[in-house]
Amino acid sequence: MRRNYLQEYEKNFATADTLIYDRFRKKESLNGEWHYTVDQYDCCLRDGWYNERYYDNEGKRVPYDFSFDEWDVMPLPCCFNTFDEKYLLYEGPMTFTRKFIYEKKNEGERMILKIGAVNYLCHVFVNKKYVGMHKGGSTPFCFDITDFLKEENRIIIQADSTRRDSQLPMSNTDWFNYGGVYRDIELIRVPEIYVKDFKIALQPNSNFGKILVSVELSKAVDAVAELSIDELGIKEKIAVKDGFGELVFDAEPELWSPENPKLYDVRLTCLSDEVKDRVGFREIRVNGTDIMLNGKSVFLRGISCHEDSVKSGKGLTDEERIENIRIAKELGCNYMRLAHYPHSE
Repeated sequence: MRRNYLQEYEKNFATADTLIYDRFRKKESLNGEWHYTVDQYDCCLRDGWYNERYYDNEGKRVPYDFSFDEWDVMPLPCCFNTFDEKYLLYEGPMTFTRKFIYEKKNEGERMILKIGAVNYLCHVFVNKKYVGMHKGGSTPFCFDITDFLKEENRIIIQADSTRRDSQLPMSNTDWFNYGGVYRDIELIRVPEIYVKDFKIALQPNSNFGKILVSVELSKAVDAVAELSIDELGIKEKIAVKDGFGELVFDAEPELWSPENPKLYDVRLTCLSDEVKDRVGFREIRVNGTDIMLNGKSVFLRGISCHEDSVKSGKGLTDEERIENIRIAKELGCNYMRLAHYPHSE
C-alpha cells in the first residue's frame, strides 16, 4: 500500500486569521545565508529529516542522507530559479535551514515568525518539531513559535513549487513558475496580549469630516486603547470589549491625492503594546462611469505591473521596486495596477 506521508502535515495551517498587525514593529531578520538542498524526492517530509535521526532507538548509528551544515548556501529571500542557472527549470521541493539565537527579553512575550512569501507549498519546522504549513505563493503568513524556542534554534523551511491541479499554478500555466522563499523572513516580539489587527480610515459618507478606527486584540479581554495623531492634535480613547473596539470621531485631515500624497503618523497603544502606521486619508467611490477621489472625478493613467525581474524573478529588491515606480511616473502615470496577485507589502 502506498504511504500517504503528506497526511500528517495537513494541519496547523497558516491563514489570514493567523496574521498579525506588524507595520513599523521592530523585527529581527532571519534573511541572509541559509543552507539548502534540492529535495526532489520530498525526503524532508517523507523521511523526517527535521527529526535529525542519526541513531536508532538502541543507539546504533543509522544511514542518513542529509547533513544540514555541509549543504551549499543560498541568500534568502531568493527565487532559486534565478540563483543558479542549473535550477532555472527546476520545479519541486527545496529544503532550507539555518540556526539562530533567541534571547528572552520580557516576561510573557510571544515570538511570531513571519514569512513574506513562499511559492507554493511551505512546511516549517523548529527544533525537530513540525510548526505548520501554508498554501499560496504570494501571501505573507505567521506562526507563533514561542513554545518551540530555546537558546540556540534550528529552523527548517521546505518550499515546494510543484504544479498540481488542485492549486495555482496548475499543470498548465502561461507564466514562469518561480520557486523559493522570495520575501523577508522575520521574527516579531510581542507582549502576551498584543494588537492583532488595527485599521483607520475616513468614515464613509461623512463628507471627509470623520475618522473610523478599529482595533482587535490577540485575546478576548476588556481594555482601553489610546489613539494619537499628533499633527492633528488628536488623542482619543477606544473602549475594547472582549478584545474588539471601534470608534468614530470628528477630524479634518488634509486629504491624500497623487498630486499631494499627504501622510499622517498614527500611533495606538493598548495595555503593554504599541503599533504605528503612516496613513493617507482619502475616499474613493464610483459615480456612473466616473471614478471619484475625494469627491472629484479623477482620470486614471497607469500600467499593469508584475512582480518580476530578469535578475531577481519574483524576489524583487527595493531598488527594483523604486525603479518601476520611477519609470511609471516618467510615463505620466498616476496609478499602478498590481497584476493578478498580492505583491510585496
